[in-house]
This record gives sequence, C-alpha cells and structure tokens, in this order.
Amino acid sequence: MVAPILKAIPVGPKLDDFSAYLSRNHCLENLQFIQDVWRYRDCYTEIVGANQTPWVSVRCDYDCLRALREDILENYILPNGHREVNLPSEVRNRLLGFYSSNLLPHPSEFDDAVKIIHELIEDSILPGFLNSHISSTQPGDGVRGGLKQIGCSLRRKLSTAFRIWTF
Repeated sequence: MVAPILKAIPVGPKLDDFSAYLSRNHCLENLQFIQDVWRYRDCYTEIVGANQTPWVSVRCDYDCLRALREDILENYILPNGHREVNLPSEVRNRLLGFYSSNLLPHPSEFDDAVKIIHELIEDSILPGFLNSHISSTQPGDGVRGGLKQIGCSLRRKLSTAFRIWTF
C-alpha cells in the first residue's frame, strides 16, 4: 500500500518532481520518513494482524519488523541521525524510548510525528514547490491557473490523506 501523502501528488507535478524539489531544498528526509513509517505500518499489520504483540515464533518476519523500527529511529529520530526530522522534544523523547526496548511499537505510536511532518510539508514545503512550478511557466500560457487549482486540490487531498492514516 502506498502512503496517502504519495497518492495525493497530482497528475501535473509528479512525485519525482516533488522529490527532486525536496532534495534541492534539503528536506527530502520528511517525505522519506513518512514513506518508511508507512512501510513499517504495512509490515506490522501484515505480521501482527489483529494481535497487539508480534509473534516471536515468526522470527524472520519479527527481525525484519525490528530492523524497520531501528532504521526509522536511527535515521530520523535519534539526534544527529543521518536524516533527522524536526520534531518537538516530547515527541522525539517518547519515540526514543522504543530504541532501547525489545518491544515493537504499534504503528500508531508514530502518528504524532507523522502528523507534525505532514503539517510541515503541507504548510511550509508544498507552497514553495507549487510556487516553483508556477514561476517556471509563462504568465499567459494557461498553466499558472491550472497549477493554482492543483495546489488547492493537493492541499485538500493531503488533509484527507492524513485523516485516513490512523487505523
């Protein structure tokens, strides 16, 4: 399953364009964080199902899920991580509690962090991305108005997408 934020990228500006924009502006880690948490959520749901505790007897799957958790925490949550995302200390510290634990957090434990990063993308990054597409077109070519409509549509899709994020 694809993360809702990725489904929300409109037909005009493609995900590749958005990713390139994020990379140029040194904020690609925000999208990667959401993608990796979504991957963890899907894996957790597949392995654990309706149970709240993973089946340790399925060792290979359990190890894979634990590796996903460690990657998320090491890359995005730990201070000075390779792709550290900007989170309030109370959210970061709560998630860091899972780093030294053998327990695998329920995917909903990441919801606050995902919501914060989602809002950052929607409020701070997306407008710049859309403006970069608008400014790269000629004012009279009819694309400018279309991109403004895409921007409004994308904002609505992103807001709706986050609402369906939780279980």
